Amino acid sequence: MDRKTAIAASAAVAFALSFAAVWFFAFRETPAAAVAEKEATPAAKPEEAPRPAEKQEATPKQEATPKPEAKAKPKPKAEKGVKAKRQHRPTRKVAKRITTAEREDLTQDEKRVMIAIENAMDAESLADLKKILPEAAASPNAEIRSDVVEALGWFGKKAMNDLLPFMADADEDVRQSAIDGWTGALSEISSPKARAEIVEAAMQIVEDADALESMTGELSDLDECDAISVLVNVIEGGGATEAAAAAAREEYEFITGEEYTNTSDAEKWLEENYEPPDSDDAEDPE
Repeated sequence: MDRKTAIAASAAVAFALSFAAVWFFAFRETPAAAVAEKEATPAAKPEEAPRPAEKQEATPKQEATPKPEAKAKPKPKAEKGVKAKRQHRPTRKVAKRITTAEREDLTQDEKRVMIAIENAMDAESLADLKKILPEAAASPNAEIRSDVVEALGWFGKKAMNDLLPFMADADEDVRQSAIDGWTGALSEISSPKARAEIVEAAMQIVEDADALESMTGELSDLDECDAISVLVNVIEGGGATEAAAAAAREEYEFITGEEYTNTSDAEKWLEENYEPPDSDDAEDPE
């Protein structure tokens, strides 16, 4: 390279450096200017966090005024006697309730007898009921006989003897009602011997097999001597029905384990097998 070319190149480099230096110092931002500019520019406010919702003070609940306790109503006094029993008496469901006097299916005599039975029940009078009893028992109307049997049943053991004839009634419903009333009344008697006498009397006329079985079952409360005595009387008495005699024989065999033959054999069995109860266990008759 010749001398002129070298001088020209050096001059060009010097010019370029000078230009770069001017540009750098002319456009370079000083730290102080930057700080001033930053201070002049308002800083963005940070977004405020949402305030928690203020808790509203709960309004105190007003206490409910306690209601005064209702006074318990006094229980009505329980009725006693026949009226108490009639409260539980099942009533017939009919489309229209009519009185006995308004019924068109009854004769005047039948109305009179039924009204007399109702009046005796309302008065709780067995004496009044017995006054109409013969006419009611002889009535061909089974409803009348059933009503008087039901009425007798309410008087319990006081009317047991009056129920006996109805146990042989031709109508099955009347007969069963009499048996039920008689059996219920028998439970009111505490003395086994007294029950035995009543059972013996009843077995003289009853023919219904279920009723006879129930009657002989009542003898289980007796000692063997008294029970066998009743059964022998029914068998040998002659007044009992064939069904009653058969039921008595069956019960005799159940107690002794032997078939009944005659009175002498029954007495012999008692001599060999009967053990009298202790005096402490003996029950005084009513």
